[in-house]
Amino acid sequence: MLIDGDRFDETNLNRQLLSTEKNISQAKVEAARQRVQAVNSDVKLKIYAEWFDEENGAKFFKGVDLVMDALDTLSRRISLEKVCHKLNLPLVYAGVAGWFGLLGVSFPGDNSVARLFRGGESGAEKTTGNPAFGPAIIASLAVVEAVKVLIGRTIPLQKAWLQVDLLEMEFERFELI
Repeated sequence: MLIDGDRFDETNLNRQLLSTEKNISQAKVEAARQRVQAVNSDVKLKIYAEWFDEENGAKFFKGVDLVMDALDTLSRRISLEKVCHKLNLPLVYAGVAGWFGLLGVSFPGDNSVARLFRGGESGAEKTTGNPAFGPAIIASLAVVEAVKVLIGRTIPLQKAWLQVDLLEMEFERFELI
């Protein structure tokens, strides 16, 4: 299932894999559906070309086992965690700003996202931009954590987060206490 009310514009070309000059103004979820279908036409995919918020969130997640965040505002990320916890769903969250990224896993009751981002509203990516490779690397690491959750492996990023510095190639894990 994919949820996104956004459409591609020129600013997405450098960092979003599905963005091309030909699909500027296309709904992002539609581009994702086309790509998934081109890779494997047997995949059944629900798409919602609308914005997530705390009021409509529960309707999206019925019958899912895990939610992965690709949001670009901290307030929506905190709202997403609230909805996931109400529905007893784990959340893999990730963010990118310039050469830096972070990711973690929030299980119901952890409130990791709210604790990590409390009081913040705008992310650093508004001023740093995002080199093309940053989102791809952080997204790949988020998928690793999602697979661990789904197969029942130990989750080192529960009540913690991984901070990634791609300039210095440093990966550091921090505990949320």
